[in-house]
Amino acid sequence: MILDTDMNEDVDDAGALAVLHALADRGLAEILGITYCTSARWGVPAIKAIDRWYGRPDIPVGAFGRPGFLDEHADLSYIRFLAEAYGPGEDSAVPGGPEPAAAPARAEAAPGNSPEAAAAIVQAATAPGNNSEAASAIAQAATAPEAAPEAVGLLRRLLAGRGRADAVLVGIGPMPNLAALLDSGPDAVCPLPGADLVRRSVRSLVLMCGRIPEGIEYNLRQDPGAARLVLTGWPTPVVVCDGELGGSLQAGARFCREAPRGNPVRTAYLLHAVGLDWACYDQAAVLAAVTGTRYFRFSAPGRLEVDKEGSGRWTADPSGNHRYLEARFDPAELSRLIENLMLAPPRSGPPAPFLPESSDEELLERRKAALAAHFRSVLDEGLEELEGAE
Repeated sequence: MILDTDMNEDVDDAGALAVLHALADRGLAEILGITYCTSARWGVPAIKAIDRWYGRPDIPVGAFGRPGFLDEHADLSYIRFLAEAYGPGEDSAVPGGPEPAAAPARAEAAPGNSPEAAAAIVQAATAPGNNSEAASAIAQAATAPEAAPEAVGLLRRLLAGRGRADAVLVGIGPMPNLAALLDSGPDAVCPLPGADLVRRSVRSLVLMCGRIPEGIEYNLRQDPGAARLVLTGWPTPVVVCDGELGGSLQAGARFCREAPRGNPVRTAYLLHAVGLDWACYDQAAVLAAVTGTRYFRFSAPGRLEVDKEGSGRWTADPSGNHRYLEARFDPAELSRLIENLMLAPPRSGPPAPFLPESSDEELLERRKAALAAHFRSVLDEGLEELEGAE
């Protein structure tokens, strides 16, 4: 299985990754790789932090291939906290702080540095006497995803290694990576163009998108062109987990009460949802991708069509290769199942916590401090622009 995620502005992506690891621990899935589909610089290291917690630090993670896509709020997201606090050096950085101002500091943490080197760099950066800008810049450099492969190249490499059409792709964000895969040409890894490579190597595509029978939905709206290309051109069966289904499932409150404090997914839920229940859009898609019709029913064939504004409409069509999911069980039962999977400890037992045994109140205070520092830096930049204009 390959997961394509936009982990940033919502926390169900982190929950979906927890569910996927739990299912893999049960021998129900093999995680071939993960690709990230926004430009937010904290996304890849946040994903890697979760993979390390679940004992799979070597899962390849592909970074998005262009700047400026859905990265506006990344510095306010829980992913920045995870990337900084759960970096390769474990207790490596003080989360938050203003935007990096000292770009040359990146040279001190070039791609390929070991976790030990990264930790040493961050320790030096956060030593007494260093200013916060330099500390933030060096800490960011030590945990930056600069060595991550480009997402579409990673997708092609993973699919080229399949001997038959047995891979399942799960898209739980906007679809620029999937569209670029379809559009990709032959390369040194595989002589097949993207659509032919998908046809040869992929069994099905599961997408969290749309609303059945129609309506605007976040993942479609962010890149309607990519969504149209994927939904009209994908050559294998497509299963749609729509927003109505995912929104009917809730998890998070019990997870925050019962999961160990060192778990980065728990930290994500605590920071983003303040320990409350949250919709399980992405967890539902992952669960269906792995278990098929065990917990869900497939609709009759049809087509999900997307207009230029990102609104989707379902059309019944016996010749269509799309189906949408319907729950076979009561939403409360499915929600409980999803939360149980999120609570499942890593197969090898929880690793030593990446963070100190901080209380929930201390974690929230650190989050508030990070947000306050960000807003101060934005305000300072605005004041400087006004002074310059005068």
